[in-house]
Amino acid sequence: MRRSVAYRDFPERFGTWNTVARRFRHWAQAGAWEALLQAMQEPDSTWVLVDSTTAKA
Repeated sequence: MRRSVAYRDFPERFGTWNTVARRFRHWAQAGAWEALLQAMQEPDSTWVLVDSTTAKA
């Protein structure tokens, strides 16, 4: 069972495995993943639409 990312198995279009690993580490240190997860957890209610096709009484 693997417990880490297999960078060497990524498709070539992402670059070399070392580039992918360095890019991920840089984003993690910059807080990009935390910001992304926070943005995904806060719902934007302006995009919520409820009508009779989605909510049955």
